[in-house]
Amino acid sequence: MRYPIVTLTKCREFATGRAGGAQPAIEPTWVGRGGEIDTSPLRVAQAEIRGVIGKWQHLPLSRRADAEGDAAAIVYDALTTAGVHAGLREAVPVLDDPGFWRYLTLCHFWDFVAWRHWGHPGDFRSDKHMRYVDATNSQECVVSRMYLRMAAVGGMEHGDLASCLTGAGDFWRSHILRVRTASAPPLTRAMVQAQRDSHLRAAYLRELAKRVNRTWSNVVLDLYDDEDADELTIELKEGLVD
Repeated sequence: MRYPIVTLTKCREFATGRAGGAQPAIEPTWVGRGGEIDTSPLRVAQAEIRGVIGKWQHLPLSRRADAEGDAAAIVYDALTTAGVHAGLREAVPVLDDPGFWRYLTLCHFWDFVAWRHWGHPGDFRSDKHMRYVDATNSQECVVSRMYLRMAAVGGMEHGDLASCLTGAGDFWRSHILRVRTASAPPLTRAMVQAQRDSHLRAAYLRELAKRVNRTWSNVVLDLYDDEDADELTIELKEGLVD
């Protein structure tokens, strides 16, 4: 599969230029073999993301993680439509390539990333904010982590769970995406539903996450179905709800 990328050097150059108010030309490099991904769904998604910004415009900077759930579904659906999921052997190299996520960030979703993390493009500081655009860490890069959130809940069929929590930036970052739970969609869904229904305070949520992480050492949790995961979460949550 042929797909577009942006190099890390070009990413830094483009991001710094855009933050300064310039509109540097972005000419991605195409890599891979075979048929090309269809970029038209990405352009459609770009317009839809602007609607997300408008919907959540009232949020202060500290609460804008709440908008990522809505935007995540748009990004995931666009990549599916673009053909990135056409086949596992073809899709994995694309999704594992940081250059592809840099392309998505700079060419399609820059406005959302800028709004999400620094409010105004002029507030961009490369020493602090580059991690959100350079895709060197998939859990920090805004676009890739939104995709990973959707993948963690099991895709569009369960997309409502990606956006049902408020004030949940740390929940997704610390208790799902940075740990093995993200590899087990039924367990992720059970965790999200538990937090949605019980509104565990931060200390209790951390304890639940610790209990889940300890369970991984003895149990292959990614083989659990939804019923198994729900039962486990209920058991581990015992004693944590006021």
